[in-house]
Amino acid sequence: MSPTLTKRGAELPQVFVSYARADKRRVAKLVSALRNEGFQPWWDDDIPAGASWEQAIEKALAEAQAVIVCWSPVAVASENVRSEARVARARGRLVQVFLEACEPPLFFGESQGIDLAGWNGSPRDPGMGRVKQALHAAIASQPVDQPITSPARIRRRLRVRPQLIGATLASFFAIAVAGWWWVHATFAEAPSRVAVQPIKALRADGSIAESLTDQIMTSLNDGHIPTISRSASEGLADGDVDQKLKSLGVGYTLNGTIERAGKTLHARVHLDDRVRNEGLWSYEATGSTDDPTTLNSAVSRSIAGVLSCAYRALRPGGLTDTELLSRYLRVCDLFVNHNDASDLKSTFELFDDLRMIIAKAPNFVPAQSDFAKFGAYLAPLLPPDQASAIRAEAARAASRALELNPHAADAYVAKEMLLPPTAWARREALLRKAVSVDPNWPHSNGFLAMLLTETGRIREAAVYGQRAAAADLQIDWKPFGAKMACDAGQTDGAIADLREHLSNSPSDDSSKWALQWCLVDAGRYKEAQLLETRASRGIS
Repeated sequence: MSPTLTKRGAELPQVFVSYARADKRRVAKLVSALRNEGFQPWWDDDIPAGASWEQAIEKALAEAQAVIVCWSPVAVASENVRSEARVARARGRLVQVFLEACEPPLFFGESQGIDLAGWNGSPRDPGMGRVKQALHAAIASQPVDQPITSPARIRRRLRVRPQLIGATLASFFAIAVAGWWWVHATFAEAPSRVAVQPIKALRADGSIAESLTDQIMTSLNDGHIPTISRSASEGLADGDVDQKLKSLGVGYTLNGTIERAGKTLHARVHLDDRVRNEGLWSYEATGSTDDPTTLNSAVSRSIAGVLSCAYRALRPGGLTDTELLSRYLRVCDLFVNHNDASDLKSTFELFDDLRMIIAKAPNFVPAQSDFAKFGAYLAPLLPPDQASAIRAEAARAASRALELNPHAADAYVAKEMLLPPTAWARREALLRKAVSVDPNWPHSNGFLAMLLTETGRIREAAVYGQRAAAADLQIDWKPFGAKMACDAGQTDGAIADLREHLSNSPSDDSSKWALQWCLVDAGRYKEAQLLETRASRGIS
């Protein structure tokens, strides 16, 4: 067959089949069934030797009258599949099927999908009937009336968490705003250590407040945020506090309370600039008195996420204007804690905050690269008349960041995201460049690992996945790195590490997911099933 949809077959409905190569055997049954049902399916197996892979896929996708996206945990992790799905959704030609139980990426769960997890290839199967109906509706640009299984009801084994593996890029772009400290030192020096002062208990068990204090300090240390010791923080209660802070090199303090109101715990934490005596940022969260551990874990992770993100502005060589510092912290908070990408109003507020920072601090590289990454990611989610302008602005910001600092790895990552989704060779070159200029930066390592996974290079992908996990910034890449190591056959060490992590953070769903995946990779199915059963009962 020709690598494109030819005029000779134009009388047949043309269907592009998007899938992850690990699912090829199952997808082959679907392709065969579609041909038998009078459709003209196209998948990458139809590309002849010597043809341009990228050009063939781009042309086939453009000519397709409908696009079937075959979701599975591996497909959810594939940027290529997600990109093809976004193109199909934008054209109103998207049909979603689920080869395996999984969470679809962000913004794809709203549309219904068809469960083919148990399909045996029979054309008489009800699922195949729904596929045909959905395809005809997509081709005719009409809504599908027949009930279709909702992805929310397909959450069975090996559930993929959107915030974990780039299946939902929104959470990886929380990583995008954090970074290694390569900012040009064009701003005034200032102390940058953070003092976590003891959280106060208001009508609550003092041990809960002490635990929250400890967890915040641990999370900040894991995120490479310079702090002072617990004993030094406790000593700040007496004497000349400002003088003690200065002698310790502290520029910022975290203070807070945890209060009990009936069966509810309410945690409040705020970050203050002790040099300029101004408040910068505050955070609040509530939880049940029956489960204070979960609340404390969530609060500590959120705080570490925002500070890891914003530390490039807080450190020496960062920003000195408290208004700009507050704005930058707000940008981080929007993306780390509020899932900004699901709310267009917040999206535009985020862009406006970054524009203001760029205007007032034009040499602050992180703001330039952040705008580039957010723009590249969020543009496809914006109204068409606004998406083009945002992409152009993101491209300019990436170029400006590299002018200021050729080692700005994030800017290369942004340029990679602005390429067509099927430009695999060029995307890989940019991600490898990002890794070469800053080998320790987790974002470029993580996305290179995913691209390598998409193209079947699992062992090499595991190496870069582990590098991403080692950095351990505000989004924990360790579950992702462990999953990749297990896929490459390195299960024993990964399982031990995940179990140890869960013993300290029993509510970490991402690590539970990765552990279950690794147990299945290791053939330890009963343990994996037991883990799922315990999780469904709320048992750690």
